[in-house]
Amino acid sequence: MKKLLGFICICLISITTLAQPQMTVSTKWLDTTEVNWAAYRYQNILVTLSPEGFKGRAISDGKIVWKYNFPSDFGMITAINQSESTICFSTYYCIDKKTNHHSSLIMLNMSTGNEQKRIVAKDSIFWQGLCLSPSIVYTQIITPDDWWTMKELNDDENIEVDESFLAGYDRTTMVRKFLQADFDNSPNLLGVFDGKLLATIQNKDVENKIAAFDPSNGERLWKATTGRIISGFVEKGNLYVQPAMVDETATLAAVQISNGDVLWSNNGKSFLDPNKVRVTGQNMAFTDNYIIDLGEFSHNTFFSIYNKKDGDKLWKQVLVNGSIRIGNVLGGIAERFGAKIGLQPLSVLVSGFGTGLQSLSSLQSLLVESNSLYFSVLDGKDAIFSKYELSAEEKDPSWVKKIENVGEMFRFIPNTINGYPILIGSKDIGIIAPKDGSYKIYNDLLPYEDQIINIFQDGTQVCLVFQHTLICADIVTK
Repeated sequence: MKKLLGFICICLISITTLAQPQMTVSTKWLDTTEVNWAAYRYQNILVTLSPEGFKGRAISDGKIVWKYNFPSDFGMITAINQSESTICFSTYYCIDKKTNHHSSLIMLNMSTGNEQKRIVAKDSIFWQGLCLSPSIVYTQIITPDDWWTMKELNDDENIEVDESFLAGYDRTTMVRKFLQADFDNSPNLLGVFDGKLLATIQNKDVENKIAAFDPSNGERLWKATTGRIISGFVEKGNLYVQPAMVDETATLAAVQISNGDVLWSNNGKSFLDPNKVRVTGQNMAFTDNYIIDLGEFSHNTFFSIYNKKDGDKLWKQVLVNGSIRIGNVLGGIAERFGAKIGLQPLSVLVSGFGTGLQSLSSLQSLLVESNSLYFSVLDGKDAIFSKYELSAEEKDPSWVKKIENVGEMFRFIPNTINGYPILIGSKDIGIIAPKDGSYKIYNDLLPYEDQIINIFQDGTQVCLVFQHTLICADIVTK
């Protein structure tokens, strides 16, 4: 450990080549003792989740200030959500179908690690949906047809749900305030916006909708058909959603929160090749006037620009032809919430509402800075960076740069530092000059390759959470 720390802390990294941007990285602290599944932040506390439990660390020096160890009969996490200083998560444990099974709903204080409240259910399961308002904890409760099917949790198709309920619990007393049975399968509770509890739902006929509920009693107020969604954001009374997979029913749509009216929708075939309608890796960002869509279509990486007012596609550009990999579009634009470990691979993005449990939750292949779009994609083993100016009319790239045979994906940190985009690789860190795309990649941020889980940025201070490494550093650009 001392040798490794010494290696990293040589990190006053100075990059001074005249033709390249300059950067200095000063490592404040590093930890390689944990396996990290996910990470969250509240003020000056960094909270990590590992197989053993949660740990809270001081961001200033990395010292562990509290631990929360899972009990031996913990089982697995079925949902998790952060709301300001509270982490709320649900668990399920099953050994014997008759007696030895239970589900728990637990709230932790992120500053102290103290367990604030806990509910244990013996006859039902706290399942996928979970979110918090200032006064109520909202969760989905299911009752399976066959308890024994719950022992095998690797495949949701093995779970036969008898009934699904929306429940609300008082955050202070954990007394249940309501139990609403009018609830379809596979929900994701998004949060309370404009006085409505929003959720994505899927009924038994696999019809995907957005629904709004009365947050005080769980009564359903409206439903809007949108198709299966992967991302979205809330702004000025509207919910903008994007399809998880483009097919004949998928839509890019704007829904009015007050009444569920679909203000506009853009069927998948209208913004992709009408003869090929499958898309993977679809992601979205937004500005005051535009929606930026980034995805993979028929083994090409592309982005599209839409008018946020009416959903019209303004222009589209293919970034890479051939085999590609892209990351999630965030960068301070939107935040993930409501995801789980191992159960559902992806959740929804909504602006300003907590961070959920999901790898790549604050990593991106697209960075929006003022009216500039920066992209980072992988073409085979080559990393390709490009810059476009955001406008209503199609434009050629300002510049395109390629690094050959790097074999790894570079992600942007959430915000530029003094106008310079900063890139994080599996063990590298890099800087790009916005004017001409000149760059410098420093190859020794870590002495080994590791999987990046999350990034937390506060000005020039960046905390990087890898699967086996935690590192906090100050970055100075020139």
